Amino acid sequence: MPDLPSQVLEIAIALAFVFFLFSLVASGITELVSALLRLRARTLESGLRELLADPATADKLFSHPLVARLAKGAKRKTPSYLSPRNFSLALIDTIAPPAAGSTPGSRNVLAAVRDKLNDLPEELRKQLYPLVEDAYAVVEEAEGSLARFRASVETWFDDSMQRVSGWYKRRSQLIIYIVAAVVAIGLNVDTIRIADRLWDDNALRESVVGAAIETVQQPAADGSQTTTDTAADTPAECAATDVSETEEAAAAEGGSFNEVDQAVDETQACLDEIAALQLPIGWSAANDDIWTDPFSLDSLQTLGGWLITFFAISLGAPFWFDALSKLARLRTTGPRPEASTPSSG
Repeated sequence: MPDLPSQVLEIAIALAFVFFLFSLVASGITELVSALLRLRARTLESGLRELLADPATADKLFSHPLVARLAKGAKRKTPSYLSPRNFSLALIDTIAPPAAGSTPGSRNVLAAVRDKLNDLPEELRKQLYPLVEDAYAVVEEAEGSLARFRASVETWFDDSMQRVSGWYKRRSQLIIYIVAAVVAIGLNVDTIRIADRLWDDNALRESVVGAAIETVQQPAADGSQTTTDTAADTPAECAATDVSETEEAAAAEGGSFNEVDQAVDETQACLDEIAALQLPIGWSAANDDIWTDPFSLDSLQTLGGWLITFFAISLGAPFWFDALSKLARLRTTGPRPEASTPSSG
């Protein structure tokens, strides 16, 4: 039987691994819900409409080929991702559309935008006017610098998307809280009960710890990146990412990225791994008996175990992967040997 410090460390590793897996489940479900609700696309649309401050201009922008082609599905009008370059090009064409039959390079685009400023709503005009003025101020020629204007528009867009990213993360976090509560109670993931079983069952504890160590060491064996970067590839990181990152690959591949299928596959894989651990989770006749008296010690202990699980899942998979990696290194390193004292005489 392992000594007490070693046993406590192994239980900590096992619990961190369990929290990591359930965090992945919660993150996968969150990603699934976000995809079904089109949370990224809706958040991006809200951000763009606030940025442009004009419904008519926003509608024209969404209808521009550079934007509309990124929207997947017949019922979907706005994409989940829009690059700064496409935004600047689409906005310039929206404000000052080329004449029918005109050829590329046959007009002064910046001058056309400047001429159309007075036709724009006041709020949008106030935001674009200094960008146009800046494009003319740095160039002596009368035509100004279109490249500088586009760069200013892209910076303006990027600054706004930082705020939109915060919106998305807050909304995703709210979904994660709801999902964490559903997972903890729905699957009866009682942290206190799991810890008790791990304490009493040496074989189960060793099995879970072995699976945890294997998970931590797998990236190094594959020659992958560090543990922090590996955690960034989990559904948890995907759920916390901003509106631009996850859809960039989709746009490049013509919209072939299937968020729903990926979330379902990842969640199912995590559930299968959890089931293979044979932990004391889930509902059974033995578990139902505690609710004959809701105020009994066992019932209160279960509520406490659910609450711990809820807060643990809410921390996210990257947090638990990092904690698991540190605990695994501590177990591998072990305590330092005591320094030998030279004998006197």
